[in-house]
This record gives sequence, structure tokens and C-alpha cells, in this order.
Amino acid sequence: MSDWFDFLASQGAVFEDGLVVGFGETFADYPQFSQATVLFDLGDKGVLMLEGADSSKFLQGQTTADFDQLDANKPLNGAFCTLQGRVLSNFTAVLPASERILLITAKALIDSTLAEKTKYAAFFKTELSDASEHYRVLGLSGPDSTDILKTQYGSVPEPSHSLTTDTGEIIIAVSASRFILILPAQLAVERWEQFAQQARATGLPYWHLLDIQAGLADVYSETSTAFIPQMLNYHLTDTVSFTKGCYTGQEVVARMYYRGTLKRRLHRLTLATADLPIPGTEINSIDGEKPIGRVVLGAPADENHSEVLAVLTLTEVPTTKIFQLSVNGETVSAELLALPYVDVDVDTDANADEADNV
Repeated sequence: MSDWFDFLASQGAVFEDGLVVGFGETFADYPQFSQATVLFDLGDKGVLMLEGADSSKFLQGQTTADFDQLDANKPLNGAFCTLQGRVLSNFTAVLPASERILLITAKALIDSTLAEKTKYAAFFKTELSDASEHYRVLGLSGPDSTDILKTQYGSVPEPSHSLTTDTGEIIIAVSASRFILILPAQLAVERWEQFAQQARATGLPYWHLLDIQAGLADVYSETSTAFIPQMLNYHLTDTVSFTKGCYTGQEVVARMYYRGTLKRRLHRLTLATADLPIPGTEINSIDGEKPIGRVVLGAPADENHSEVLAVLTLTEVPTTKIFQLSVNGETVSAELLALPYVDVDVDTDANADEADNV
């Protein structure tokens, strides 16, 4: 991994806690990036690999995703849950070979996921391992990203689809203009140099901002086991199946979906502060005494503002669009922003039977 870091440093990368946070850009540059094609090292993502004839069967009983739907061209979003229905980690799964599945997930959660789930794998013909050292995960976004990839690979997957090349490279289309690339480690430098000729190298915080704007709530070490899937809007982002049958935590997740009243849910906010809250940061009422939510992900929007995804208690969300919150002990002006997939009240039927307090 150090060779990869050395290469990125030679390209002007600035590191913080082992992650690339910039290539000389400032947060004031972020608003203009919406029209730019940008390239990222997604160093916070790792690769959990499963090999063996029962890999899909094992994951079918351990995750929220319907692995009967996984094929070489259709990735799956999903999550591992605890017995209590809390999200341990989330992932995007791809199928590069008939008996090999790769899960693109938070690198910091791979060890804990393996520790929790490997014990169940003993009953299946599958082997789980951390394959992060064998791959580099890059991001490419912007108006020219499709043309760049088409020039390199000859074709580009449609949104929510994937493509595996003869060289073992995997392209996941997050949207029509945003892509995740899983590259064999030995090809990463060559591809970066090719892509960087037409795309601007940019730090990880801007990729996180794009995730926030898309309403995509990844789980990190600070928020692992803190939320059930519906609190993260996973039922709206094709991350949980309610028709696949049983899996670990399924009873709690299904009961909330069919019979419960969701009391907390994901929201997107802009905060008038440059003091970026990290995942897990508690959000309090303006007097700082009453917890009303937790940050899932935060990213700078410009030099004076941050955007966050936060799970908020629904009864505590003000009816006004702009309001005051206490974050990190600071009174902050907040504004509710739209999520791209929520345009109606998506809460469980308010007249349904009450489920557990979650």
C-alpha cells in the first residue's frame, strides 16, 4: 500500500489519517466542481472477498440483499445486520467470477464484519477474506466521465449496473455520470495517470459530498450498529429486500416495515459552519440539552458551510425549513434539503401497530 501512497503523494495528494483529503483544492472550490470531471482515491473503501460454491447462499442468509438477483452485470446494495436488526456494515456486491463475490465496504469495518460473520460461514462452502490489499478503489464523476471510461474500456455500464473487463477491472455505475472502479492493484497507477489527463484529481471529502447529495448513507466505525436499515432510508435505495426470506436481523427489520412506526429517519441538512461534524456526532436541541439525532456523514459544501446526512427524531424536526441546532457544542443555523428519492411522506403508516421503540 505504501507504493500507492507514494505515487499519490507524487501527484500532489494531501493525506489525513491515511486518506487523501485533497490535491491542492480548497473547500471554496467545491461549488464549481459540479461542472467538472473529478477523480478520487476512495481510500476509505475496502474489499471483502468471498470464494466458494456457497458464497451467494451464505450471503442470502446473512444480509438484507437478495443474492438471487446478483449477476455479472447487476451489482447489489446490501447490509449485514446484528440479531437486533442494527446495521453492522453496508456494501455493494459484485460478481467478477462464478464462485467469487466482492463486497465494496468501509475498510475500517472489514475486521469487525469478518469477526461477526465468519463463524456462520463454517457451515457453507465459502471462505471470507480481506482482499483490500489486492485492489484499489477509485471514483470518477462528472460530465466527461462516461467518455473517459468508454475510451478506455470500449463500453460503460448503465446506472445501477456493472462491467467486469478481461483485465479484472470492475466498473460500477452509481449514476449516469458517477462511477466506482475496483482495479487490480498492479493496474492502479497506470489507470490513474490515464484518467488524470482528462479529470481533476480531488480529495475524498468531495466524494462524500456527492454521496450526501444523493442520499447514500454508508455506515462507518462510529455508527456501526447504531441504526436499523429504514432509519438510513435503505428501503428507498434498493439496499434491503422485503421479499427474499429470512436473514440475520430480518425479524426486526420486517416488523418495522410492516407493522411499526418509524420514529427516526435520515435527513439531509446544510449547516452554517466550517467545523465539520464527523459520523456519530450527536445533534442536540438549541439549548444543547436534548439529543435529537446523530450525524451519519458530513462533508464541506464550501468554505463556510457543511452538508450532512443525519438520522433525526421525527417529532423533533422543526416545521420551518431553517432552524437552529447545537452541534459540537456550537449553535448552528441549519436548513433542510431535499433528498432525490423522497418527495412524499415515506414513514410507515401512522395508523399501524406500534413496534419496538427504535
